[in-house]
Amino acid sequence: MIDSYKRLFSKRKITINLLMLDIIERLHHKLPHEAHYGLTELYEEISHPKPTFSNYRAQLLTLETAKCILIKTSKEKASKKSVHLAEDFRKELERDVYA
Repeated sequence: MIDSYKRLFSKRKITINLLMLDIIERLHHKLPHEAHYGLTELYEEISHPKPTFSNYRAQLLTLETAKCILIKTSKEKASKKSVHLAEDFRKELERDVYA
């Protein structure tokens, strides 16, 4: 499974780490029709040892830049940002990692 992730992320020019895996796994298990994680909510769900919030945000920025995740302003509250997998990346995950 790790090798599948490495291949998938190498296509997007990302060096994978455990924090990224944790983020991607949590976002993948949240179904597309379910409410998306908020930034803080996702951070609180991350396994221990917890990174600093700035390190966490840097990892999210890397994933967003590579078009793996989308960070959008929440529909419920303008000051809240929601995080979810990009649809094409979700399809790649299901095809390459979970097939």
